[in-house]
Amino acid sequence: EKHKKRMNKILFKCWNLPDAEPFQDSSHPSCHEVRDLASVGQNLDKGVYQHGRSGWELYAKDMGIVYNWHIIRRGKYSSRAKAHLDKVVGFFSKVDPILGELVSK
Repeated sequence: EKHKKRMNKILFKCWNLPDAEPFQDSSHPSCHEVRDLASVGQNLDKGVYQHGRSGWELYAKDMGIVYNWHIIRRGKYSSRAKAHLDKVVGFFSKVDPILGELVSK
């Protein structure tokens, strides 16, 4: 339960970054991967990330996908996604530097 609280705190920080709207709800949803912070929050509520270390790793990867999807597409939000991703890497690195690396991939 403690790790879920920490994950919620990170999600809350990401959601409340300045100009985070493009990352909150995707206009390009996918049934195969998360594309926005709302989907990550739904997964968190469903218990997708509950399994200790592996849960944290999956959570970090999913959070990275939210931003890296915009960066790879080189759309109008790619530079903002890079700036946000740097901050998100910092949030995860405080928990564990390896998680910070997973987010950035």
